[in-house]
Amino acid sequence: LAGVIQILMGVFRAGVIAYYFPTAVIRGLLAAIGLILIFKQIPHALGLDKDPEGDFSFFQLDGFNTFSELSRLDDFFQPAAAIIFLTCLIVYLGWSRIPKLGKSVIPAALMAVLTGLLLNQIFIWSTTGFALNAEHLVSLAEGGKTFRLIDAFTFPSLQTLTQIDREQAFHLLKVGIEIAVIASLETLLNLEACDRLDPQRRVSPPNRELIAQGIGNVSCGVLGGLPLTSVVVRSSANIYSGGRSKMSTILHGIWLAIAVLAIPNVLQMIPLSALAAILIATGFKLASPTVFREIFKQGPRQYLPFLATVLGTFFTDLLYGVLIGLAFGLFFLLRSMAIRPFAQTEKRPTPGNIQRIVLAQHMSFLSRASVVTQLDELDPGTHIILDASKTDYIDPDILNLFRDFIEHKAPLRNIQISQ
Repeated sequence: LAGVIQILMGVFRAGVIAYYFPTAVIRGLLAAIGLILIFKQIPHALGLDKDPEGDFSFFQLDGFNTFSELSRLDDFFQPAAAIIFLTCLIVYLGWSRIPKLGKSVIPAALMAVLTGLLLNQIFIWSTTGFALNAEHLVSLAEGGKTFRLIDAFTFPSLQTLTQIDREQAFHLLKVGIEIAVIASLETLLNLEACDRLDPQRRVSPPNRELIAQGIGNVSCGVLGGLPLTSVVVRSSANIYSGGRSKMSTILHGIWLAIAVLAIPNVLQMIPLSALAAILIATGFKLASPTVFREIFKQGPRQYLPFLATVLGTFFTDLLYGVLIGLAFGLFFLLRSMAIRPFAQTEKRPTPGNIQRIVLAQHMSFLSRASVVTQLDELDPGTHIILDASKTDYIDPDILNLFRDFIEHKAPLRNIQISQ
């Protein structure tokens, strides 16, 4: 149901809302994801693998949070995990810095993962008890069961739809809409963010993305999979690994499917600390000190929405973080419209103290505060010429303000109005 709604959103071109997110909010989203990656992967880097690899919530189900989780490291520290993490991090960062290796067909991330896998196997072969056990490795199945593809599929029972009452039907529709809206907003945000990371600065088509993702979500629902959404972690890792076209993400899915089907046992030998090295490096690229310095140089109108988005996303989730950032951005927009003149004022040094006020092209209700402020600041005895020749639209609220000023306030202050 969520997939069908997304397809309709794409068909009716709802993806245009992606172009209304402020740059500061988008950059704040990227920086927040980077910080979350760093803090959430530090425990995995040092051997604390009690929580799932993809658990990005600040408040965890086990009662700990992102910060208090770090206090448990003394009890769960694994020297082997730390050694594998540092080794993989050096390989990942150094691989691309060596010209011949950086141009090879083997990406740095893959080489780092292989290094971690082989290093742990060396620890196992050494029979010193130093190696990481299954708890600290990738797991493709629950409860230690052998992975089987058929176990991953849960087909829907469409016959159930004929047995639900009206209340259940409304609940089903409500959940479907919620999934569609959340997945679409996250996708459009991440789409805009990834366009900023693209070295070629291309613009992704948001409506096509919604249609494609809707088809994917219909397929996932039929097969019992989780809802699909665009995630900046995978996309940024793809970009930083050298991906340049849509084939990189398609091939990523193909290779992943082949690996899960052909070599599941090999995948389950990969240490989580090796993956942590790649994710922490990716997080640092997204939230580097350079990003924060650039934003702070641009003044409070940029860095306050940016920081609000970073903190909101870090402590809540992506949607709440972006809404908080948008609220800060809207505050500065309204504030600037209240402070700056709503029109161009031309003063003529004549005995009559004549001023021509040329109204803006678009006078919306957002100009209300600016109109009130500027009219109140007029000197008594002034002769005002209101010029609306360049104005296409005046909101009724603004018209009422002018009428009230012309009929009541202006005569009391001996202000003459010409239109």
